Amino acid sequence: LPEQALGRLREQLVNLSTQIPESFANLSDVTTLGGQLGIAGDALSDFTKEVTMFSATTDATLDQTATGFGRIVQLTNATQGEFNKVSSSIYQVGVETVATESQVINIAQEIATAGDLAGFTTDQIIGLSGAFASLNIQPERARGNVLRIFGQIDKAIGDSGEQLNQWSRLAGMSADE
Repeated sequence: LPEQALGRLREQLVNLSTQIPESFANLSDVTTLGGQLGIAGDALSDFTKEVTMFSATTDATLDQTATGFGRIVQLTNATQGEFNKVSSSIYQVGVETVATESQVINIAQEIATAGDLAGFTTDQIIGLSGAFASLNIQPERARGNVLRIFGQIDKAIGDSGEQLNQWSRLAGMSADE
């Protein structure tokens, strides 16, 4: 970052440390981790604010939240300005299900790439992560199940046979749609 932008970021972190229950040192650590995860300079302040506020109100640690948010945004169609949407979605899933927010973050990181390739939105990936977490399915197993099912659907589409008809019946549509 240029010196002027660095000074502006430092000022934003100092102001943030007076607004939320985190020290300047912890905020700096989150910002540094955000930079390492590829968060652009102008989005670092928002990233740091969302991570620290989320961590303060959930069971997820600062490090876990920062890494999770960074990776989810990197691996899905979310933009770096949508940390609030990611945070809100994970929080809502945690409230509405028996899954904890940290479980949702862990699973979302594992299935994000496959979900994104299948055309799922970030919110849908987070929702599916909550379903897996509510069933107490471990993150690696969730990823394996998603990859297996999406692989079977892809193969059925390629074959255009009875398997495709079975999948389309499960989805409530005809194979011709």
